[in-house]
Amino acid sequence: MRAFERQVAELECHNVLFSYPYQVKPITDQAIAFFAIHGRDGGPIPKNKTEFEKNLKLDRYPFKGSRAFYYDDPNESEDERIKSTKNLAVLNMADRHVPGIYHIKSIGKNPYIALTEGTDYEIEVSEKIVHEQPKKLSFDDIKAL
Repeated sequence: MRAFERQVAELECHNVLFSYPYQVKPITDQAIAFFAIHGRDGGPIPKNKTEFEKNLKLDRYPFKGSRAFYYDDPNESEDERIKSTKNLAVLNMADRHVPGIYHIKSIGKNPYIALTEGTDYEIEVSEKIVHEQPKKLSFDDIKAL
């Protein structure tokens, strides 16, 4: 499958064939602090670690989500799909202005020190979820409606 065929399939978005859920988990204290700054509702930045951890909301978007695939390319390996899912997770965090997260396609600027995947935070991609496809209607089914 060519790259433009994948893009057309994603733009048409007819049926999700399968998806990969992901979860972002901080490793270092700096990542915990930046993710907690993003999760706070307003007001001053807390001064101690326990207050930071109250604002750490990793069960919400953009730290938790899934990547949907609308095409099934036999030439694309499982590793490429997982890499694409991780790339989307970083893009979602950059678009939501999570401190320290940068992505090439994001236009937002971030005054914080950059966090790196693997050392400061990790993205865990779960197993592939295959979605049921709607059955195709025949002329007999349409008449029965």
